[in-house]
Amino acid sequence: MDDARLRREMAGLAFYHTIQLTPTLSTPGWPTIVPIVEMTRRVMQDIDFRGKRVLDIGCRDGLFCFEAEKLGATEVIGIDNDLAPGVPEFLVRTLRSNARIESFNLFDLRPATFGLFDVVIFPGVLYHLRYPFWALKLVREVLVEDGVLVLETAVLADDNRHAMLFCPVGVDSPYEPTSVTFFNQKAVRDTLTSMGFEVSASECLMKLAPSGDGTDKPLIDRCVTVARKSAAGRDEVNTYWDGPPDAHSIPTWDGRTRKPSQFPRIAA
Repeated sequence: MDDARLRREMAGLAFYHTIQLTPTLSTPGWPTIVPIVEMTRRVMQDIDFRGKRVLDIGCRDGLFCFEAEKLGATEVIGIDNDLAPGVPEFLVRTLRSNARIESFNLFDLRPATFGLFDVVIFPGVLYHLRYPFWALKLVREVLVEDGVLVLETAVLADDNRHAMLFCPVGVDSPYEPTSVTFFNQKAVRDTLTSMGFEVSASECLMKLAPSGDGTDKPLIDRCVTVARKSAAGRDEVNTYWDGPPDAHSIPTWDGRTRKPSQFPRIAA
């Protein structure tokens, strides 16, 4: 490819990812995200993508779509509700990619939308979501049994003694106002496990240690977690979450179990 021609075509395009186009030319992405991207790419090297259908949620320019293709994926779909105009089209054409990149909101995702996937890559999105648990449920529903989830997100850096969720609003966010949901690393693992995943790997970028005095602004790290959709039967807790309101009993403080209809009414 001719670098000069590519530079002319790139002029005016707003790139997010740094993607190698030729041996001497890359897209001018955001330098601050390169270490985060590289962490996820390293993890992807240990996953078998050969012959697989892959979904990249929050794909932006499509870097992980193209990476999955290089690793042998036969079909790759990327979705994002904030695609930069002209960027995916330029990259797909320039890289001669077969990836399909669509403007699409995660919360509209259903198994009937694009079918089921062997691998879902879910990078840099979860901490932006006001409804993160629902998002993870939707992701699980589009994975085949034994399918693999690669989840990268910003996490609260603490001692991980308890599963915690930090939900700042506005200027309290350690990032910016759209970043509102920071699990700690234990909460990521425990939440995925509770939703029917088997976590196989988890790696943090900076391995930050909190000061412990509670006075500093919360520290935020980046963590990538690999989990496999489990075919194990659903337990009583999942039945409680997903079943009809009176289909199950609820353990209570006195050691007994009751159905919701058995709880006393409280007068207004």
